[in-house]
Amino acid sequence: MERRLGAHEMALYRSGGRVLVPCEIEGDVDRALLAEALRILTEFHPVLLGRFVPGGDGEESCVVQDGDPRTQRVDIEEFTDLQHELQVVQDWLAGPLLRVAVSEGGPRTTVALSMPRAVVDGSAYIALYKRLWSIYTDLSLGRSVPAHLIAGGLASPSLDTRTQEGFTEEELTGFLASRAAEREAVPSVLPARGREPGTFGVVRLELDERRTRRFVDHAHAAGLSVHSLICGVLLTAARAFLAPSSSGPVTLACVSAVDMRARISPPIEPESVQSSASSSTATLAVAESPDPVALGRAVAEKLRADLDARVPDLELATIPRLTDATVPRLPTLIVTNLHKIPSPTLPEGLAVSGWRILPLVDTPVPLATVTRFGGRLAIDLPYSRRWYDDETMRRFMSAASEVFDEILARETAQG
Repeated sequence: MERRLGAHEMALYRSGGRVLVPCEIEGDVDRALLAEALRILTEFHPVLLGRFVPGGDGEESCVVQDGDPRTQRVDIEEFTDLQHELQVVQDWLAGPLLRVAVSEGGPRTTVALSMPRAVVDGSAYIALYKRLWSIYTDLSLGRSVPAHLIAGGLASPSLDTRTQEGFTEEELTGFLASRAAEREAVPSVLPARGREPGTFGVVRLELDERRTRRFVDHAHAAGLSVHSLICGVLLTAARAFLAPSSSGPVTLACVSAVDMRARISPPIEPESVQSSASSSTATLAVAESPDPVALGRAVAEKLRADLDARVPDLELATIPRLTDATVPRLPTLIVTNLHKIPSPTLPEGLAVSGWRILPLVDTPVPLATVTRFGGRLAIDLPYSRRWYDDETMRRFMSAASEVFDEILARETAQG
């Protein structure tokens, strides 16, 4: 089975990159059982064994071909540490579209999955992760695992084709005109000082369980979602980082990722392997010493208005029509919130102690991913060293950490 990539998938394909998910497990993982679990997983999803086939004769297109579970397999590679795995270059044209690597040492095993960004998103990754370890557990307990085809490839038709069908020509044209007008606002961006193309780094901010509970309570007491307040925190940090001595307003743009799976009718199954994210952008004039709660409220209001107006749907539907006059300007940052990550049931002696999702994309925009695992809230910020040096990203995350400290100190004082 094969399917041609849609317009938004082609945009991701051209930008390259992959999404890396390291999963830390306390205990020793049985390699043979893991290999068999992967074999069965690829029977559920033959697309994982597939490859990209670019169009010939200079055609700007690409097809994803499924693999054959009867004759192909995903090999288990090895890596030494996360920094090593961040730098891996995978040939998705040769396939397969899933890389699995294991790092062992001490009492902990790390199993890292990688897939090209054009065919996966956070929801699909969570579903694959749950399915893989469910199969592993069943195998370890001697249970039979019925393997059957769940999805013979990428969901068809493509997401942008499905969204286009819901709009008139007038609606699509009007939306593009509004996008052209929005280009008048030019957001400030983090300084690009990177000098190492082809390599990646990552910085992380994590709250312990107690501080996570307090932060969540503070967001809800203010009438905000956790996502909105995190956006407020990161915008506050960006304002302080970019213009610490300026008393005037600074234009910042925060993009919130929007999961389209439930917004499409009929909805896209959680385990369907494809990229199904769109976005909502809040462009704000941020004054000196801003209140992160107020900024979070502004992000929430814009997100709510965009969802009501079906802006994320229109974003996807108009990708094939974008021109230089309608392509959105680079935002200050992009925030993806995957909320609570479920902990799978594992055999006795094994327990998942950490889970991260890291989009590794060669782009001059920080891609913050937010997760809650084991009661701990974490923000991961992977970045391309072509654009950002390690010191810049450490300083930005340090500024964000200070804003978290200020919010929690204020919450303690008020309590």
